Amino acid sequence: MIEHLKKQLVIENALTGAEYRLQPISDIQSTPEVCCQIAAICNEALVYRWCFQSLCKGDPYPPEMAVDWIASASEGWRLGTHFVYIITDAYGEVAAACDIKSAHLDRAEMGYWSSASHRGIMTNAARAVTHLADTAGFQVLYADIHPGNHRSLACIQRCGFSKVEREATIVGHLTFDRHRPQRED
Repeated sequence: MIEHLKKQLVIENALTGAEYRLQPISDIQSTPEVCCQIAAICNEALVYRWCFQSLCKGDPYPPEMAVDWIASASEGWRLGTHFVYIITDAYGEVAAACDIKSAHLDRAEMGYWSSASHRGIMTNAARAVTHLADTAGFQVLYADIHPGNHRSLACIQRCGFSKVEREATIVGHLTFDRHRPQRED
């Protein structure tokens, strides 16, 4: 399975046409500069509100948390337990992240965040990750999204996820599933 996931891909920004690189986070160096880039994105108003406010208990997302996140995400690749991708621009600067949160082929959660400075990249990044998940054999990917997070709702639907009725992982969130396309033999 991991061999189908551990790929670097070039993806295009849908708004600008600029090329970005989607790669396993274990392929990048955890430098202070990279950690500061991640922390800066995680502290952007919308990313912080939807992804990190509760985790950080209202305090800013510190670069040290990015160090720990990169280490944990790289360990996930090494152990085959979860798969975090980092998306970088042409200059190698962090623009976004997308992940498959477990190795459960029957059903796994997908998550993502993206800098407002790189609008237009997230849908193509999420599509690339869903394609890699399909080739690795994941049957269902799911995402639970706050109803006020309109950009994330639009992104997930553009990636082929459909709203479903099931219990959300976070109370009050909307639930979406994407089933692996059936292959014709």
